[in-house]
Amino acid sequence: PTVFMTPASGKDYVFDNSYYMQVQSRRALLGIDQALAYDNTTSALVEANAKNFDLYKFSVAYSMSRMSLIGVLTGTQGEIRYNCRIINKNNPNYRKPMT
Repeated sequence: PTVFMTPASGKDYVFDNSYYMQVQSRRALLGIDQALAYDNTTSALVEANAKNFDLYKFSVAYSMSRMSLIGVLTGTQGEIRYNCRIINKNNPNYRKPMT
């Protein structure tokens, strides 16, 4: 079946912490997301963000602020990966992945 992974756009979009509420209710879309509720290092974060929208807003703003400090590589310094798990074969640092 088709599953929409992005929220409704336009006037129907609501920025909220429903993602964490879904995870906490065992209704996450992806298994990797649901695993957040069961891991000892992340379960407290799931619970806190599900219960406290202000904490969630702060966490998102803080994360965006930190990501803005990442030096983005452009031109010949960076690359667009064909597979996000490995660097491209034409990259001088390429090592054949182990099978």
